[in-house]
Amino acid sequence: MLKSQIFIIILGVCAAILIYSFPKVIIQDQKQLASEQGQKQHGESKPNMGEVHHVAVSKSDSLAIANLTISYFTISDKEKKLIFADSLVGKYRAHHQYDSVARYTGEIAGLKPSEKNWVRAGDAYYEAFTLMQDGNAEYNQKSREYYQKALEVSPKNLEAKSKLAMTYVGGEETMKGVKILREVLEADPKNEQALYNIGILSLQSGQYSKAINRFEELVSINPANANAQFYLGVSYMNSGKKEKAKEHLEIAKGLEKDPAFQSTVDSYLKDINK
Repeated sequence: MLKSQIFIIILGVCAAILIYSFPKVIIQDQKQLASEQGQKQHGESKPNMGEVHHVAVSKSDSLAIANLTISYFTISDKEKKLIFADSLVGKYRAHHQYDSVARYTGEIAGLKPSEKNWVRAGDAYYEAFTLMQDGNAEYNQKSREYYQKALEVSPKNLEAKSKLAMTYVGGEETMKGVKILREVLEADPKNEQALYNIGILSLQSGQYSKAINRFEELVSINPANANAQFYLGVSYMNSGKKEKAKEHLEIAKGLEKDPAFQSTVDSYLKDINK
């Protein structure tokens, strides 16, 4: 496998949650990421995904955002503030401004505290941590805080716990994150997100047999998981088992019709057939 192609695995370590929840965002940028040179797996700056995803803001959208912002900060009615904040999240997401998405998702959690909103805010800040160049440590820390709030209310929320684990993996406490993921699997051996995340970590660290085991287990639980099928194929490819790799990459391609995903799979299949 070409060194340049391992980008998707490296990014997967920092963004396993995003790959699981927002796979098209990661896949969409593979060619841009592949052009980045000299990046280490940890420590060096990541590419500015905010720039990669840049979408020009029209005058009408700029005006709409300005009006929503003014309304949000001048009105006192909580229910209306929630509506304005939610509208701002939608506007900023449409233009891939993930830092602002995180900010207003956090505002919603502050206005209406709940386990669901805390997890949502944690997701948004982790997304900003992964996709933005500036303030990564701050965004990661904020995401961790929101997941911890959710777990204080519901300690058995394994989804939040699995996501919390990845904030440690994405920081400087990788083994603490791995330990938490293992705790999730002890509580629920069939937890798809934990299996997926550990599979990604095994793949990134070159432990291909372990990655294969995790992804095989995951696809046995959920054969329709296109990302699990894709990474299982990548794991087999790295292990030199081309026929098995081809089998699972073709399954992944059949499950996900997004053109960017299809293009990514085709690039791997082309390498296998060389």
